[in-house]
Amino acid sequence: MDSPTPGFTFGMRLGDVREGLGLTKSAMAKSLGIAPSTWSSYENDITFPSQDTIDLFCQLYNVNIGWLMTNEGQEYIATSEQAVASERNEILDMLSEGAPSREAAEDLLNKVMGLDPDVLKTALRAIALNNRNEDK
Repeated sequence: MDSPTPGFTFGMRLGDVREGLGLTKSAMAKSLGIAPSTWSSYENDITFPSQDTIDLFCQLYNVNIGWLMTNEGQEYIATSEQAVASERNEILDMLSEGAPSREAAEDLLNKVMGLDPDVLKTALRAIALNNRNEDK
């Protein structure tokens, strides 16, 4: 078990995860269905999120709820921070092939990360179907 970092507040832990994922505060808020100002108040330890918001955050981003609440243990569940960064870079590499620049690909990825999960699944299915049709 990892030792907690003294002074590493709940809001700091939220910001640490968001920054590790390369998301803006606005993109993170959108992915959780809340206002950007609400997310900022969480990161600044002004207000505390509802249990539903905490559960959704942990589920979407594979965050260990025990670590988030107590600052003890591993930050991520089932995947390491390096694996998340690696997957993000792989996606950016794939997106960069069709984008005018790496920055444009990163902007696109941040927008995709902010989509409703059901909308994202539908879009990915459509892309997969289109790719299969192109391979024929």
